[in-house]
Amino acid sequence: MDKLITSFSSQIKEALEINESIELNSFKNIDNILLCGLGGSGIGGRLASQIASDNLSVPFVCTHDYSIPHYVNQNTLAIISSYSGNTEETLEAFEKCRAANAQILCITSGGEIAKIAKENNYDLILVPGGNPPRACVAYSVVSQLVSFSKIGLTDKDYRKLLKESIGFIDNISEYAKSIAMEIATEVQSTLPILYTSGAYASIGVRTKQQLNENSKMLCWANEIPEMNHNELVGWASGNDNISALFFEPEDLHGRNKERFTLSKTIIRSKGAKIIEIPSKGFTKTERFMYYIHLGDWLSYFLAVKNNVDPFEIEVIDHLKGKLAEL
Repeated sequence: MDKLITSFSSQIKEALEINESIELNSFKNIDNILLCGLGGSGIGGRLASQIASDNLSVPFVCTHDYSIPHYVNQNTLAIISSYSGNTEETLEAFEKCRAANAQILCITSGGEIAKIAKENNYDLILVPGGNPPRACVAYSVVSQLVSFSKIGLTDKDYRKLLKESIGFIDNISEYAKSIAMEIATEVQSTLPILYTSGAYASIGVRTKQQLNENSKMLCWANEIPEMNHNELVGWASGNDNISALFFEPEDLHGRNKERFTLSKTIIRSKGAKIIEIPSKGFTKTERFMYYIHLGDWLSYFLAVKNNVDPFEIEVIDHLKGKLAEL
């Protein structure tokens, strides 16, 4: 897993090369985007939607289920994202998007989704397979952002922004590792709670998923200001066995800066350990990439400290096996 995390910038580079070689069919009159995907494939959609949220010309919604919204039609760009190409829920959502005559873009390493795409001449971005989907999120994020630029759904050239992020990650990687190690030492043997702003909520979800799968830890993520209207009251039962991690990017909304400060004061008074995580990066794309990379290293170092195998996901395999018997 450490080798896969180290290769993050290489994955971004390879994903850019793959997408440069692909000529997308003519997507026309797109009114909305729907990403169908789960787990390591689905989080790529959440991340891409928030990275591009300030410049996408149409709404972007993600579904992590068998279902799709009723409004999906011929003016919907349906992104079918499954690293294996065989995700049960995504395959059913795919069929529903086809029935609704949506315009289809598939991102996968193969499997049934690649087969259907080839048979029906759907746009297909094939990425390298053979690794845990959660360790290959760069292929998903890059493919989506580059596709938005190609299709004309954004006026930003994400090819340029992503190329710049490669050198940035290379330069910041050792720093990210050292910060992740420090945080892991603080977080070990506690219940981690991850707080982001609404604009970076996908970073909280991504980091939570990595701690769940790699570190074998329960945790949850929430966003400010939403948690100020509900969860903050729940801290009345807080204790000193909790770590509250605050992801505080430099482009945090002014009022949210005040909310972060006040929330930390309240949570600290309930005995929790407070960990502040500022961002690095000159652009929003770089800040997201930094947080992804930092969270991945954090999950790895916690796995080491917890003496668990970051690759092992036996309980998920067991569940899938039982479902296959039904």
